[in-house]
Amino acid sequence: MILAMAATALYSALRFGIVSPMLPLAFLVVFFLAMTLMGLGLFFAALTVFIRDTREVLQLFTAAGLFLTPVLYLPGTLPGWFETAIYLNPFSHHVWCLQDVFFHQGLMHPTAWIGMFAVGPLALWLGVAFFERTRHNFGDAL
Repeated sequence: MILAMAATALYSALRFGIVSPMLPLAFLVVFFLAMTLMGLGLFFAALTVFIRDTREVLQLFTAAGLFLTPVLYLPGTLPGWFETAIYLNPFSHHVWCLQDVFFHQGLMHPTAWIGMFAVGPLALWLGVAFFERTRHNFGDAL
C-alpha cells in the first residue's frame, strides 16, 4: 500500500505538477488502517480456533466487502439501503480519508476522519482483549 501511495504521489507530481499538501496524513491513515486490521486479525484468529468454518465465512464477506466500500462507485449514486451499508463499513472511512489526501487535497469527509480515529483503536483493543481472554483455551480446542 505504501508503494501504491508513493506511485500515486509520483504520478500526480509528474502528470499535474502538484503533490497533495496532505500527503503526510496518508501515513496516519495507513497506521489507523493497520490498527483496524490487527484488531480484526487477532479477533478472527482466536475465533478460528473454536469455529473451524470462520475462514470460509471470512472469504465470503471479504469478497462481498469489496462492493461495500466506496472504491467502485460513489455513495450518492446508490439506493438508500446500500448506501447505509457503505457508511456502516469501517473500511469506507479509510477509503474516504485517502481520497481526501490524494484527490480532494482537503478535508471533504470530516466524519470519516473521526470514524477512522475511533474505529482503529477500538478494533485493536477488542481484538487484543478477545485474543487474550480466549488464548488459554487454544490447547484444549485444538
